[in-house]
Amino acid sequence: YLEIRELWKDHAANEEAWTVMDADELILEGKKEQAISLLQSHKYEGQKDAERLIHLALYQLSENPSLAWDYLNEALKLNPKNTYVVSYKGKMLEAIGQEALAQYEYQAAIQLEPENVLLRDQLAEFYLRHNHPNLALSLWLETLAKPSIDLIWLKALFWSKVIMPVDFDWSKAYPP
Repeated sequence: YLEIRELWKDHAANEEAWTVMDADELILEGKKEQAISLLQSHKYEGQKDAERLIHLALYQLSENPSLAWDYLNEALKLNPKNTYVVSYKGKMLEAIGQEALAQYEYQAAIQLEPENVLLRDQLAEFYLRHNHPNLALSLWLETLAKPSIDLIWLKALFWSKVIMPVDFDWSKAYPP
C-alpha cells in the first residue's frame, strides 16, 4: 500500500478516499489514535465526508459506542442512501438487544439496494440468530431468483435440509 500511495501522492484526485485508506493503514500498523486524529483533522464537502465518518464510527465502536452512533447518524444525514451506514446501525442495535430496531435497519438497507445479495444474506442471518429460521430460509430462497452467488445457494441448500425440505428448480442457472 505504501508503495502505491507514494506513486499516487501527487496524482490523487479523491483526497477523501486516500485519507480513509491512510487511516486504515495506520490501523493495520496498530496506530489507532493516529488514525482517529488523521480522520478528525479532515472534513470534506457533503457526501464525500460520509466515508470518513463511517471509519471514525468503526474506530470508536468498542471504546465509545455513543460517539460511534453519532458519527453514523451524521454520515447518514450526508448520504441517506448509504447502505453501509444503515447496516452498521442495525448491527449496533442488535448488539445492545434492540431486535426490532435492528431488523428495521437491516430491512431499510435492503430497500435502498434490493439487488444486493449480501444485504439480503445479512438479514437472513439476523433472522437465524433470533430464532426465525423459516424467515431466513424464505429470504435465501427468494434471493436465489435474483442473480445470486454460491454462498446463498449453499446456505439455501443446507438450511433446506435443517429447517424444511425444499424442492429446488435445478433448471435455473446456479453457480458451479
